[in-house]
Amino acid sequence: MTTRTLTWTPLQSRNNRARAVLQGAGGRKKKKVPNDKRPMDRPKGPPQGVELIWQPQTVQQYHMLLRKSKNIETLEGSAGALHNLTACSWKSLKIEYCFQCNNVFIYSTVGDQIRGDTRRAQAIPQLVELLRIDYDPTIRAAAIALRNLCVDSENKRTVGEKAIIHLVHRLPTGEEEERLVRDPTVASLLCAIYQLTNKNDKNSKYLRKTKGIQKMVRIATDQNKLYSPRVIKIANQVLANLWSHSQLQQQIKNEGWQYDANKKRRTSSCADGLRRYLPPSNTRRSDPKRSEQCSIGERR
Repeated sequence: MTTRTLTWTPLQSRNNRARAVLQGAGGRKKKKVPNDKRPMDRPKGPPQGVELIWQPQTVQQYHMLLRKSKNIETLEGSAGALHNLTACSWKSLKIEYCFQCNNVFIYSTVGDQIRGDTRRAQAIPQLVELLRIDYDPTIRAAAIALRNLCVDSENKRTVGEKAIIHLVHRLPTGEEEERLVRDPTVASLLCAIYQLTNKNDKNSKYLRKTKGIQKMVRIATDQNKLYSPRVIKIANQVLANLWSHSQLQQQIKNEGWQYDANKKRRTSSCADGLRRYLPPSNTRRSDPKRSEQCSIGERR
């Protein structure tokens, strides 16, 4: 019986090793790997062009502006940059050396990294403070950024404790009055509350202590055309999602809203936007065009 000696090069991945073992043992034939699933080459030289936008040094500048700037438009731009970079699940290749398994290709989600960097830089309190500024675009940018950051479970705990009361405060009362926040901002606030309370009992308890449910019921049951159909739809979906928390059901009933399975039906609203954060089932290359489309979708 002949044996085959396998030698490993430093650039072989774990999957390549497994395939080589099977081939050496007379296993299945090597399949052609689609282009979108092949590991990318390690970038050579310093980052250039659009890559500069998400480099750690650049992200640190956004955090610094949030702490020190007094210009509301600069604050809006910094929050907007963070909410764009933390949207979706777009990927960039990161290669790390593992002494146990030789060199292994690791696909790192840039959004995840920036969410963690923002938490470690203690920039979340600055984003929460932006909700207190009486300027609609800044409130909207902060709400979207906080929602995107809450995809990270550690961020969700921090934001829930600090931001829910301010998100609720910015929701309109549901009465005919001049509003500071426009419909797109109301939708962003509702989606942030959705993300914070989704499958999180602790944040739901924080919401229970505010007037959030009362305000959302008034928006969801609006008959005076004070809000766009999209805002009303999102409010109903947030309430339907909150219904899964038993401690909130009686309070929701008392405010005059009744659960209906059709209201939780998946439609084009915040539930779709949140699905963009879920990692794809297969490993894909970075797609700047897709990332741009997702970021633009967040502004709607």
